[in-house]
Amino acid sequence: MDIDQLTSNVMHIIKTHLDFDRGLILLSDEETSRLYYQSGYRYSDVHRTYLLDLSIELNKSPQNEILFKACNNQQPYLINDVKEYEQKYSLDVSFFEKLGSKACICIPIIYEKKSMGILALDNTISKKILAKSDMSLLMGIASQIAVGINNTITFNKLEEHKKELQKSRDQLEQRVEERTAELKQVNLELSLEIEERQKTETRLRASIKEKEILIREVYHRVKNNLQIIASLLDMTKRRAQHPETVDMLSEAHAKLYTMSLIHTQLYQSDRVDQINMGRNLRDLVEHLEHLYGQGMNVIANIDTESFYLSVTQAVPCALALNEVISNAFKYAYPDGKGGKIEISLKLSKDDFVFITVKDQGAGIPDSVDIEHTDTLGFKLVRNLIVIQLNGNLQIHNRGGAEVVIKFKATFE
Repeated sequence: MDIDQLTSNVMHIIKTHLDFDRGLILLSDEETSRLYYQSGYRYSDVHRTYLLDLSIELNKSPQNEILFKACNNQQPYLINDVKEYEQKYSLDVSFFEKLGSKACICIPIIYEKKSMGILALDNTISKKILAKSDMSLLMGIASQIAVGINNTITFNKLEEHKKELQKSRDQLEQRVEERTAELKQVNLELSLEIEERQKTETRLRASIKEKEILIREVYHRVKNNLQIIASLLDMTKRRAQHPETVDMLSEAHAKLYTMSLIHTQLYQSDRVDQINMGRNLRDLVEHLEHLYGQGMNVIANIDTESFYLSVTQAVPCALALNEVISNAFKYAYPDGKGGKIEISLKLSKDDFVFITVKDQGAGIPDSVDIEHTDTLGFKLVRNLIVIQLNGNLQIHNRGGAEVVIKFKATFE
């Protein structure tokens, strides 16, 4: 998908689902010095001609001009009366006046502190009063537009790089064939061929390094998207009325945060395919203490060391840890007196991972069949450990609940 198609799709979605008379997207050039019209809907032929001919030099625009302030200062605007707003706040809104706007919302499109353009929606007929909730929704949409544009640019660069690499490889194969034939007659060609191979190796090494950068970028995008989903769940949880709904949303939030931690470490680490499990455990417990432990007087003691697991093993391991530790925080000390949770994560010399989570609380009720229970939590942990990690899971009542996990580290 190119940027034209992306922005057209966004405009179609806004036109279909949101209550605005018109909308447009202005994008900036790479130097953020000029704005130009990219896409829009419901504009008359006269207004569309004006927009298509539009080229706003941001460096030469008056500093009180609304597009200049929105883009350069990265400041959103909500205006319910364009003419009154200009008189009251001395803001140049001539752009919207030329388009016949009565009310408008102007949102900067920002990616990692860089302005990429403007998302603007207006009303020319509707008398609906624009609210801050409308602006908040459009700011979220603008953020996703920025991510989409950046992903599209990144993807296009990757495709161009693949084509260049394939062209380089094709050229290399052809040259090797030519040099092999000529080598039978001229030994001097051998030194030139060696030199060419060395240059190619340098290009390939640079290519591998660039791919690692692109992979980190993908991990970064995934982490951002997971955090956006987690934030939406958190907002929904705050509005939920039923305790069961709040608990379900909290559990989903914790699982998303666990996966987000994995991708955060992947793009921050020197290793793009392995996770430091000691660091991951400490970050996870800190988050769960904040999520479940406030006011409960529950202390988590961690005994771990730094070792690395492949992504294929780190993700199910981290999800299992999240489930087991979350259960300990929520159910170990229901009387509110609090207590300790002992957490151990170690790697043996023969590359076995040992995990122990133990509390001194109420333990697992006698009515629960530990070996055969089909509750969602136990079933999830059993599937993660036994099926995905090909490991062993044991659950005991020994002065409290104790969960012991063991599996072989593969280091793929």
